[in-house]
Amino acid sequence: MNTLSKVVVSAALALAFTSAHAAAFVDIIGPSYHTDNADHLLNNRTVGAAVGYSFSDSFSVRAGGYRNSYFKPTWFVEADALPVVFGPVRLGIGLGLATGYRAEFPHPVAPMGGLVAQFAMTKSSSVQLRWLPVTGGNHVEVFNLDLRRSF
Repeated sequence: MNTLSKVVVSAALALAFTSAHAAAFVDIIGPSYHTDNADHLLNNRTVGAAVGYSFSDSFSVRAGGYRNSYFKPTWFVEADALPVVFGPVRLGIGLGLATGYRAEFPHPVAPMGGLVAQFAMTKSSSVQLRWLPVTGGNHVEVFNLDLRRSF
């Protein structure tokens, strides 16, 4: 592929992910629910914050931090694709990288990902429910609630 072709393809992809709905946002990362927390050793108050940018109604990126299930500080980057729409609800996946999970992964940066359901409350605010499946040494599923405010 020559340079001109790469530029054209890059511009087409940029336009595909950009719309009139592009906006910066702030997420407040809220509480979590662990499916098997009978011994109550996992943190359900995984509060934190993230900043991000929505390139369109269905694609966004964000970066932030929170105190994870093991009470450790976590920093992350993530991309969300939410192509399925049912009225004010969007469904899709979130994939990214996170720190703070050395007990489960042998590397300082671990993969993260799961399903995302987003409910638009207004044009500039939404609630997200995230489901993180069992991964690595983690033997519990996690549900997480986030609040988003777009600007």
